[in-house]
Formats: sequence, C-alpha cells, structure tokens
Amino acid sequence: MKLLAAILVSVTLSGCAAVGAITSFFPSKWDPNEAAAITDIRQQVRQLDCSDQTKLRQQMTTLQQRVDWLELYSDSRKNEDILKITKLFEITLKGMSDRKEMSKFFCESKVKIMIKESDAIATAAQGRNK
Repeated sequence: MKLLAAILVSVTLSGCAAVGAITSFFPSKWDPNEAAAITDIRQQVRQLDCSDQTKLRQQMTTLQQRVDWLELYSDSRKNEDILKITKLFEITLKGMSDRKEMSKFFCESKVKIMIKESDAIATAAQGRNK
C-alpha cells in the first residue's frame, strides 16, 4: 500500500511539472497595463532625437524607466513571454546608453533597431487573447 501511495505521489508530481513545462509555451493573457506601457515605449523610441546628445540622454533615461516598469510589472504577473522579449529590447537600449558619445549614424541605426524590436513586442502583446 505504501508503494502504491509513493508511486501515485511520484506520478502526480511529475505530471504537475509537465503541465508547467507545457503551459510555458502558451502566451500569457492580454493585459491593459502592459499594452499601455508597450505603446508608450513605441512612442518614446520614435521620438528619440539623435541630433541633440543632451536631449537624447534625457529621452533614453525616460525610456529606460518605462522599460524597467514593464519588466517589473510583467515579472510580478509571471508573464514570461513579455518579460523575455522586453529583456532583448533592453539589451539594445543598454548598448546605446552605455556609450559616452555616439555618432548620429550609430544613434539612428540603434533607433531603427529599437523601432523594430518595440513593434515586435507590441505584436506579441497585442495579439494575445483577452
């Protein structure tokens, strides 16, 4: 009887682990707060001004704060899908903000990349079911 109980517990626990692994492949549910944050990020990226380094630094700080908010919010909701793609965007942003000075060409190139990445985040987030 103890052996049967041990087998039953073992199968149940491994089944729960399998369900958790399978559900990680499904997108999280649509969330209005994430949608608003992603829209803000897309707008802020499009407004980055590569011709003025001082203004650009201020804009990047504001953008970083919004990305940080989205990461914290997604993490607290356990929305791993949004968290993963937001972290990729943050790598691009960090590559830009870590530079003391940057050429206009470099800045414009990074902005184009961030536009594509933020659009991809929006597509992933806005395409989820409510």
